[in-house]
Amino acid sequence: MVGISKRIIILSTLLFVAIVGVYAWTLTPPPIVSLNDIQIELETDKTEYNVNEVIDVKVYFYNDKPYSVRINMNIDKALIGYSLEHEVMPISLGHGYAVVYSEIQPNSRIMFHSGTLKPKYAGEFCIYCLGVNKTVPVSEPIG
Repeated sequence: MVGISKRIIILSTLLFVAIVGVYAWTLTPPPIVSLNDIQIELETDKTEYNVNEVIDVKVYFYNDKPYSVRINMNIDKALIGYSLEHEVMPISLGHGYAVVYSEIQPNSRIMFHSGTLKPKYAGEFCIYCLGVNKTVPVSEPIG
């Protein structure tokens, strides 16, 4: 009898410790990462444009890890578009002192910012944000 009672107490204690451990693990927030730990993607609404046509740009943070991460969304950077020979058009992104973390699920992305640019000249139009470049062709309108 005493042997069975000890086993029940030991097994109950082990089960309790396991349940508390799993519960505590689920309450642990995902790790905080920097821009160097994620991928940054620039996406445009089209692949080519005409002069004076609005380019809608979206900046995404992509988490390629098999676990969730958190990143500070309050980053003071600029979205810049320019033709190689003529112009620079900066658009300021959000900035300030508050720390605002967003969670990115495993193998998914969240939108960091969206903005618009309007090229004035034909040719290669470069879009730059947070160290990432994208180039789209810009043509003179036909007709």
